Amino acid sequence: MYADDQVFGQFLVDAGLLSRSQLTDLSRSEAPLSKTLVDLGILGEDEVRRAQAHAWGVPFVIIEPHDIPLEVLALVPEPLSRRHGIVAFAADERGVSLALLDLSDLEAVRALEAEGHFGGRRVVPHLTTSESIKRALLKYQKHLKEKFGELLSDGRHVAEALISHALYSKAGGAHVDLSTHGALVRYQIGHALHEAFSLSEQAGQALIGQLKTLARLLPVARPQTGAFKFEKDNEMMHIHVSTTPTVSGERLHVRFARAGRGQEGHTLEALGFHGENLSALRKTLHHRRGLVAVSGTEGSGKTALLYTLLDLLQHPGMSVATVEERVERRLPYAAQTEVGPGVSAAAALRAALRQHPDILMVGDVRDQETSSLISAAAARGVFVLAGALQEDFLPQEGVLVRVALARRLATNQFVHKAPLTRAESEALEGSADFRKVYEALKDEQIIDPGVAWKDIGFARPTPSTEYPEGYDGFIGLQEVAAPGFGTLNVAEDALFKSAQGQTSIEEALRAANG
Repeated sequence: MYADDQVFGQFLVDAGLLSRSQLTDLSRSEAPLSKTLVDLGILGEDEVRRAQAHAWGVPFVIIEPHDIPLEVLALVPEPLSRRHGIVAFAADERGVSLALLDLSDLEAVRALEAEGHFGGRRVVPHLTTSESIKRALLKYQKHLKEKFGELLSDGRHVAEALISHALYSKAGGAHVDLSTHGALVRYQIGHALHEAFSLSEQAGQALIGQLKTLARLLPVARPQTGAFKFEKDNEMMHIHVSTTPTVSGERLHVRFARAGRGQEGHTLEALGFHGENLSALRKTLHHRRGLVAVSGTEGSGKTALLYTLLDLLQHPGMSVATVEERVERRLPYAAQTEVGPGVSAAAALRAALRQHPDILMVGDVRDQETSSLISAAAARGVFVLAGALQEDFLPQEGVLVRVALARRLATNQFVHKAPLTRAESEALEGSADFRKVYEALKDEQIIDPGVAWKDIGFARPTPSTEYPEGYDGFIGLQEVAAPGFGTLNVAEDALFKSAQGQTSIEEALRAANG
């Protein structure tokens, strides 16, 4: 994205900071030009950054920590800030200003940007000094110590502190490695692991013991999985825990799944279904035969939908069986089986089918054998609900439901709406049929029949003190592939819900890009 050493070197020559012969000599080094300049004492680190800022057209700033609001500082998780030397120092509705020491470190925040942590706002990089980053990080760490330090040092509440601190850090999961030397805690932020903090062996033992107790696991070092619920700031979290012994002690993995308001009620409407998508799925449930396959990535609402479908279908007069990697919710009248060591999905599925269930739910189809078994079961009259992270192993017959999540706009504040820009229309055209969305908006009376497509307003987030990014929770996006229905795909559903004011046009663009 940014100029290479050749352009930087030419700028130094043009600015009189290097002679042509000096640049030729320095270019023979295999190290980056910036490092060579510092190693040879020609320029200091901050002088190099000032020169790079001029050469590459990037602003250079000196940031004052006391001028940075804590909610802005927290836009970049502290482990990532510390590891890469990146600090968020200003934000408004147009963008988030980041101060950093090396422009190549911008890649570290791209995953956060793609996942919507900046509310769809543009990231604006600025180069700065080492001292600026150091002082900003000290403020950040002081704030976290005041907020979480006492709980982390207090062994009685260390599990609660870990979860709260991880969620504050925008982590999707945590790894805890316990040994006789203590416990190392790392957070999964985006697609990478970042060291968060260390605990004493005693505090580490307390942390693992409390998490095992909450997840109803045995207090022994052996492979186990479990789950529990945790409520934070009126948001319900599903916490998944797995443990395994290691040569030096034990590793514990914690995964956080935000339930969001779209997954609280056990109705299809509460999950976000509407219009033709809702009609198609209701018709399928009414017939109670065949197969409904649900495809979606982790955290997309796939499991929530499968459980909701079971809630709608089961009653005491029906035989219901499930085969799941982890039973996340106990169901009355259902025989639920977990896949684990020594019990393959196919073996558990065969055992369930021998009991002739009326309804069978398979949480994760991961191989061709399982796929063939559920196809045969559906052909014999069993109503099968099957989930998968990918569609590769899902049977071709039956109804396919693709699910995803979009961030829900905060509803207790003004939401700005505006027609699609030309750039937005062009970005969406390949993924969304505008005519289909337009007809759905009219059919469901979201817009007046006389409103033209070009005049429809699509929602944009409005940040506030309470909701810095303008979002509050999540809402489901769905696509139901069923013959005879003009259903919306996931990108079209996001576009529909943006016009409705439930999510933003930025989320529709993200859904369109997969």
